[in-house]
Amino acid sequence: MVILNKLFARANPSLNKSDVRVKTSGERITVLTGGANLVDGKQTWDLAQDKKDDIECMKRCC
Repeated sequence: MVILNKLFARANPSLNKSDVRVKTSGERITVLTGGANLVDGKQTWDLAQDKKDDIECMKRCC
């Protein structure tokens, strides 16, 4: 519960991008966590297909 309280204590980020498109759930999570869920500046699921054989990259994703 402490983690949820910290996340919801942050300012409520806008659900829309500057060009009026809706942000993806991954983009919203990145904003709420301050980028803590990114690996090499990308979402882990973006790296999974291309880097699936790179054990060091997969460890950073964990």
